Amino acid sequence: METCRGTAGQRSEQLDLDSDGRPDCEVSFQAPRDPKAKLLVNVKPLNNLVQPMNGVSKESFSSLIARVNDTIVVRVPLR
Repeated sequence: METCRGTAGQRSEQLDLDSDGRPDCEVSFQAPRDPKAKLLVNVKPLNNLVQPMNGVSKESFSSLIARVNDTIVVRVPLR
């Protein structure tokens, strides 16, 4: 996702992970202004490529959301 500086609020984006021109999932999360606030992500699969995530923070290395400097990184688990 793009830089999070100044983009507090709800973020949602459809992602094409396999480059076939169709979105594979919709990723959404709340981007708080506080850099120490806990991040939670939801991933809604749009096909069978990805697994769903609901309210995930850092449960495992394969499914997580993390702040890296001014960027929010989401790792989506594939099937």
